[in-house]
Amino acid sequence: MASKTSSKTGDLVKNLSAAQRMTTHDLPQEAILTSLRYTEMDYRQDSIVNPDHSSYSWIFEGSSTTENQPQNRYMSWLSEDDGIFWVTGKPGSGKSTLMKHIYKDERTHSALETWANGRRLFTASHYFWHAGSQVEKSYAGLIRSILYKILFSCPDLIDSVCKSRWRDELRGRDTSILPWSIDELYGCLNALVSENLEFGGKGICFCFFIDGLDEYDGNHEVIDALVRLSQSGQTKFCASSRPWNRFNDAFKASKLKGNYLELHQHTRSDIAEYVEKEFGNKFSGLSEVYQDWEPLVREVIDRSEGVFLWVALVVKRELRPMLEDRESIAAIRSRLEEVPSGMIATMI
Repeated sequence: MASKTSSKTGDLVKNLSAAQRMTTHDLPQEAILTSLRYTEMDYRQDSIVNPDHSSYSWIFEGSSTTENQPQNRYMSWLSEDDGIFWVTGKPGSGKSTLMKHIYKDERTHSALETWANGRRLFTASHYFWHAGSQVEKSYAGLIRSILYKILFSCPDLIDSVCKSRWRDELRGRDTSILPWSIDELYGCLNALVSENLEFGGKGICFCFFIDGLDEYDGNHEVIDALVRLSQSGQTKFCASSRPWNRFNDAFKASKLKGNYLELHQHTRSDIAEYVEKEFGNKFSGLSEVYQDWEPLVREVIDRSEGVFLWVALVVKRELRPMLEDRESIAAIRSRLEEVPSGMIATMI
């Protein structure tokens, strides 16, 4: 008899706990969001310096920056195309800075609303970081980041996306401390973007901005997943990486459509503005010493080969000290010629 009473009491407690969770709708949502969130989620994004206001304005203008460049199709892709837009470029060319800038710019979201065509649009960004913790450069970290940001903005989707955990929560199980497997995470992401969910009576669509695919620590599953998910018609990606063969092969369809750009070939005007500002603002009082420093500016721009970090390092470490010491233009140019063009590996 005592055993039956104890069993009934245990069942009653479980049922009361489940009922409490069902009547407190926010509790399961909060537990699932807590399990997805990780401390380092925004570390890389926050570490990226915002560009000057005028930098990268060309990407929103839909035109080439030089006669030899194909037309920049970023805005056309945003408003009209599905699939993947690939941003590639040399190390130090400013890919992460560009990705942060375009994701935050209202022109990006306005163009995406045209593509959404009445559907409810959701966006999120993620930044792989090889120098960060393991989760910051992992497949699991990417999916947790995307799921958390979308579901945080629209918690009413959680019960449809995280079905298993939602059921566990309603049964009284605390899922906030349960680790996520890759299979479970991908299943939730697939449910989010591929099951024709609705919000407020409207269909939903997604655009994700993924930076630093070359900083991902793993095999090809991330690239394969992006390509696969981008074929649904309601999900697309803007992704950046170095121009490695694996990405050239994976994003061949994007290249055939012109939905890509090689950043280091588009940044000459931004680099010119930066160098001229540095020299003009800091050394305009030295006009008597350096009566003709414009050729030096042009040489810095040419030798940068579109790599922003190279320019910043050369100006800061090499040219500025020599200019402050009033060394001759000939000496400065001689030192400049000793620095490998567009290469940063030996300078960091």
